[in-house]
Amino acid sequence: MSTIDYALILVYFLALLVITFWGKKEHQDETNYILAGRKLTLPAFVATLVSTWYGGILGVGEYGYSYGISQWVVFGFPYYIFAILFAFFLVKPIRKSSSLSLPEAIEQTYGKTARKIGALFVFLLTSPAPYIVMLALLFKLIIGIEADYTLYAIGVTLFSLLYVWKGGFSAVVRTDMLQLVLMYLGFAVLVFFGLSRFDGITSFVAQIPETHTNPTGGQSVFYVMVWFFLALWTFVDPGFHQRVAAAKDEKTAKRGIIISVIFWLVFDSLTMITSLLGVVLLPDLNEPILVYPQLAMLLLPDGFRGVFYLGLLATIMSTLDSFLFLSGQSLGRDGFVLSKQKVKSTQLGIVISGIIGIVLSVVFPSVISLWIGIGSVVIPGLLLTVLGSFIPFFRINKSTNQIMMFSGFISSSFWLTGKELGYSFFQGIEAFYPGLFVVAAVWLYGKRTYKP
Repeated sequence: MSTIDYALILVYFLALLVITFWGKKEHQDETNYILAGRKLTLPAFVATLVSTWYGGILGVGEYGYSYGISQWVVFGFPYYIFAILFAFFLVKPIRKSSSLSLPEAIEQTYGKTARKIGALFVFLLTSPAPYIVMLALLFKLIIGIEADYTLYAIGVTLFSLLYVWKGGFSAVVRTDMLQLVLMYLGFAVLVFFGLSRFDGITSFVAQIPETHTNPTGGQSVFYVMVWFFLALWTFVDPGFHQRVAAAKDEKTAKRGIIISVIFWLVFDSLTMITSLLGVVLLPDLNEPILVYPQLAMLLLPDGFRGVFYLGLLATIMSTLDSFLFLSGQSLGRDGFVLSKQKVKSTQLGIVISGIIGIVLSVVFPSVISLWIGIGSVVIPGLLLTVLGSFIPFFRINKSTNQIMMFSGFISSSFWLTGKELGYSFFQGIEAFYPGLFVVAAVWLYGKRTYKP
């Protein structure tokens, strides 16, 4: 890292603070703090949705380095499908709802108990822990000072807390607009310099191992399928719901999601090419999670290296700050009332969420494990409840719905525990499937006995 690289990174962090603390100050009532006053324009909507969706960039690199183009199969294609379905089937009912959060929307259909359970699930689903892991590792690499990981985790979390706590969702959106530009610019630079090492695309492709051109990446079909099902995360993602509710109108939200899919396709292409460049140019990499930053060290000259690191930082931080906000809101507003002042209650939740995120990032330092673990235990119990909150076809009685939420969570958690402890009975089947099976069975029973 050169002086100019560090200077660019310093300017970026100063810019985040300026964006947050300077400018017009609006009255921070709850609607302004949580949904930016429900007036997001199309560019702001696209910027915040696109950038927030990619916080797990180092995990994407880790997977792509290990399994090649399967990266696009598990992290790209299924999300496009479910995002488009979200645009056509969920945007309209979300816009009609008066709720400020996903747990609040659940309460309007299934009552206060369901809201509390939903708030717990959303809190787990939006845990900032995976993004704290990636950002702490990245900072340790950039700074180059050997220090305990926990210190880096605390440092990066405190900085994000600073502007999220102060500015609320409006601050998240404003910083996302800057971060969107940086994330695309950073990866475009790395792809350009990487491909210039070869005598054309054909020469590059010829050197990619055969296993990395297999759509499954050598993994079992059932393993790849569980990632496809985990893309159902889109339907229960509180960030999606928050941004749709914050858009200035239904048309903006629907068009914004469709445009975002195009942006995601472009960015996925950049990251997949970068992963494959890492496979070819860094064949003996010990830590696949650091393939992108290590590739930048190998390929990029001074200045451009800083630009790429800005892209990485922006990609991770755009999701870290959003998840800090959402998990804090779920804890401090929807799960427990931490203060009589509504905004302050959310702010206290944000601080607690940050502390818990640091602890989880220390205990579970693998990004992939955190993703698949959290998704497997939370999504089954939340999916049909969220759909039922907005689409009448999926609704069942309140009491049956509570059983469904608990049974999905408990069955997936039980299976995941057995799998992690190494018991042979639990091996070979991902924890997501038992949870989804139990939920489907309870829902079918509930549908037969449902009385509107």
